[in-house]
Amino acid sequence: MLISPIVEACPGDEKSAAMSLLHSFYCWGSVAVTALSTLMFVTLGTDKWHLIACLWALVPFLNSFYFMLVPIAPISAREGSTGLLPLLSERSFILLLLLMVCAGASELSMSQ
Repeated sequence: MLISPIVEACPGDEKSAAMSLLHSFYCWGSVAVTALSTLMFVTLGTDKWHLIACLWALVPFLNSFYFMLVPIAPISAREGSTGLLPLLSERSFILLLLLMVCAGASELSMSQ
């Protein structure tokens, strides 16, 4: 959800192909995390699950620093665009935000 607007803002005409590739990496990432976690459980044992969780927590932590180094062209504001505070006061936005959180949680629970 965070990278989709960035891919959409990139220059070029092949946005649909880039978006398809981006969404396929989610599936490959899920497979890689499952395989690597299984390998770590086999080598370290299930009693070291907290160590494995800390290792996986390093990935987004380090990526947050790497992401700061990526040059991103500024996106010009469109006419009539809504700011953050008025958007957060909209009931429909809050409902859709809650829907997205619940959809993500249900997707993860189904994959388990």
